Amino acid sequence: MEIIANLQYKVIDAKKTYEVRHPVLRKNLPLSSCYMELDDDVSTIHLGGFIKKKMVAVLSILINPKYSNYQTPNAQVRGMAVLNKYQGKGIGINMFTEAEKKINKHRINLIWLNARIDAVDFYKKCGFSIIGKKFRLEYGGEHFKMIKKL
Repeated sequence: MEIIANLQYKVIDAKKTYEVRHPVLRKNLPLSSCYMELDDDVSTIHLGGFIKKKMVAVLSILINPKYSNYQTPNAQVRGMAVLNKYQGKGIGINMFTEAEKKINKHRINLIWLNARIDAVDFYKKCGFSIIGKKFRLEYGGEHFKMIKKL
């Protein structure tokens, strides 16, 4: 696929993620709603996916998040978003592959995330499994917690 061949990844600043988070995850909400707790933590990694110089995808990785229920070294993925025009082209799956490279450097053996209902099938394709019952978050509505063991 030409798009995937041209996709480049860069570590970016937290506020840069808003360019994709806002139209995909926080549409019709103030830009300030794009801020997520621990975005500015020194261990948080923000990854951008670029085609040429245009950012088309983002995700954030929290290494051993302070509010995790897991005893094993773990990472939470948050704010995963691909601009609508670029969805369904393999960009999201490739972003996860790149994120896992960054996570593996920290000797992490478990990744978890809160998946919106309409994204559950996508995360299953990335190797995640649902755990627990459906729950509601302030932004984005109903979610499932999903995990992936590395």
